[in-house]
Amino acid sequence: NTFSMLAVIAVAIITSIYSKSRSIYYVQIVDVYSLKPFKMEIVNANVATLCNYEVMTHLQKIKDTRKKQTGQLATITYETIRYLERTPCQTYTSNNVVDCLKALEKFNITKNEKLTIINTPPTTALEIQLIVEESEERLSEKQVNEILNICAKYLNVTPKKNEEVAEEGE
Repeated sequence: NTFSMLAVIAVAIITSIYSKSRSIYYVQIVDVYSLKPFKMEIVNANVATLCNYEVMTHLQKIKDTRKKQTGQLATITYETIRYLERTPCQTYTSNNVVDCLKALEKFNITKNEKLTIINTPPTTALEIQLIVEESEERLSEKQVNEILNICAKYLNVTPKKNEEVAEEGE
């Protein structure tokens, strides 16, 4: 489908543009305008990953520049910003993200799990189990509750009680 192809291209373009300015890594895109399958060359993989808030902030800066984009890049930028503005990251600040990551350091969770927590903040223990691989073995119930409280404090979400989750399922 065309929209998912545009989303893939958007992520690649965003990563490429954002990474050049921070010298993180570079993704080279070939044949973007024809929307045919394209080849990518990853020069330095997995050096850094951007959260949705960083992507949204960077795209908003691109959108606000004097030099207006045209064609597919403008469409991709617009659609991606529109999508991200409907996600929890719209209420974040840089300090929220940094403070949340610092608070999550004490837990035995990976960078990708932290990124998922930032991008889709959990509101229940079940959501943490879905985000954190083998969470029953790696996190105690107390730690799960601490993570939920951290998300509530820094990511502006309200933890749900078990009764609320049960009512939603009915």
